[in-house]
Amino acid sequence: MSILVSFLWHMHQPFYKDLVGGVYVMPWAYLHGTKDYLGMATLLEEFPDIHQTFNLVPSLLLQLEEYARGDARDPSMDLAFKPVERLSMEDRGRIIERFFPVPIRTMLQPFPRYFELYERRSDPSRHHTFSDQDIRDIQVWWTLVWIDHDRRPKDLVEKGKDFSENDKARLRQLVIDTIQNIIPEYRRMQDQGTIEVSTSPFYHPILPILIDSRVDDGNVPVAVNFPYDAREQLSRAQTFMRERFGRIPQGLWPSEGSVSNDAALLAASLGFRWLATDEGILAKSGIDLSWDNRRRLYRPYKRGAMTVFFRDRTLSDLIGFQYMHAPAAESASDL
Repeated sequence: MSILVSFLWHMHQPFYKDLVGGVYVMPWAYLHGTKDYLGMATLLEEFPDIHQTFNLVPSLLLQLEEYARGDARDPSMDLAFKPVERLSMEDRGRIIERFFPVPIRTMLQPFPRYFELYERRSDPSRHHTFSDQDIRDIQVWWTLVWIDHDRRPKDLVEKGKDFSENDKARLRQLVIDTIQNIIPEYRRMQDQGTIEVSTSPFYHPILPILIDSRVDDGNVPVAVNFPYDAREQLSRAQTFMRERFGRIPQGLWPSEGSVSNDAALLAASLGFRWLATDEGILAKSGIDLSWDNRRRLYRPYKRGAMTVFFRDRTLSDLIGFQYMHAPAAESASDL
């Protein structure tokens, strides 16, 4: 028996730019930009009958735009493309320490040369043995594994080692081109009706702070109430998204799925027509979600002009944290 499943993909990274120094303290916005965001959208071209929702957080897009213009001051990105002969000893040490991704099984072991360098790096007494070519190969592999499979240059993957500075320069241009295409691609797919674009409060705050921090049970050390900030976060998100996508999103994913009656009413007053959150919110609202009553989860709930959807947390966690570790066919069958 087939079932209908509504997918909402939440695209978010924290705002990594230090506004005082103007420097990005972490590279994850651009790395996920090259590895995930564009590929997730273009993959749907292979499945024209499937329609999905993508939640794009304005503060993430703001960061991607800065990278796309070449204006981002990111020390990690600079290290990835800096010519080896210009690297200081401190630079080389940072590359050896930082340029190996955490998911060893999927991002290191499939590539023999990269895994060999990783194993050598695991022994600090051997760090001094890394040659210029070793360092350059680390730089290239670090960039390669953070590029979407379908856009990753197959000739460089097959080459595997002994990369050149020209190889690095080519990858840098690919990174910039990929990031530059993310927002236009989502706009194109929205306009052709393949996807719906929803959004979140601009800087992804816990909607400040759900209008009234006593919303749960009143047992908070200091009560806070920031209705102006909450409205501003939503209004700025609407303006930002309209400028990039030609329309104001109808849907909202509240930051971390956090919501309250006041937050939902505020969103509705600004024109949002639906929001999505977690099943735990529904359970805390007095709805029995025991096994015999699970059907209550799989329906929309309406409050005034606002429609609310509640995610299946088990299904969401399987997709987000488990299925990536199994073969695709096996995961799809289990789903």
